[in-house]
Amino acid sequence: MKYIDSNFNPHYFCNGEIIKIFELKKEHFSSGEISLNFNIIDMEISCNFFEEEQVQFTFNPRDVKNEKNFNYLLNFIRNISNISNTNFIITEENIKNYKIIEYNCKNKTFYDIDENSFNIDISSER
Repeated sequence: MKYIDSNFNPHYFCNGEIIKIFELKKEHFSSGEISLNFNIIDMEISCNFFEEEQVQFTFNPRDVKNEKNFNYLLNFIRNISNISNTNFIITEENIKNYKIIEYNCKNKTFYDIDENSFNIDISSER
């Protein structure tokens, strides 16, 4: 959360109403009442908390209009994954077993749908 707060100026919502981060309680996150929205360049990202171990980030693929946007998105994924020490998977909505892209935080590598590895180099970007 600190990474998102310090880099993206998110808006927190509890049951659909904007709230301040200091008003949040741990129970809000585990109950699914909390969501947050923020932008990476001009891509809107929504985040929902379902369980302590599961956070869902949602974005509109149409917003990934060019390589720059794609690289910013991948850099965000890499940072969140490394900070949380958890692999990050991009899937189609509501289809957990269909991986489009996966970032493995242990070996610091992205994998595409065919499990080919690739990396990005925009370390100076947030």
